[in-house]
Amino acid sequence: MGVLFLYPKMKGELNIMKKIMKRLLTGALTLAIVFTALPTTAVHAAETQYWTESEERVGIVERVNNDGSISETFNEGHITVDGEDAYCIDINTGL
Repeated sequence: MGVLFLYPKMKGELNIMKKIMKRLLTGALTLAIVFTALPTTAVHAAETQYWTESEERVGIVERVNNDGSISETFNEGHITVDGEDAYCIDINTGL
């Protein structure tokens, strides 16, 4: 696989290529600065803790290891908090 070199025919073309490269690099640097300056939002858990129990079982959950073996099996319940459905998004956190 060969390397492609572009040789300008005239000195003016070289200056134009340098200007284009300079603008492209300046644009990339500007985008990097803008993205790093964007505000971030801190996420944290709610201070209020709710305790609830599942009134019904809706399915079975199996925790599967990387090798395909099942390490744990448990019943999944339908959980509500203050009349609204509640979900656990971390399978490693026990309810």
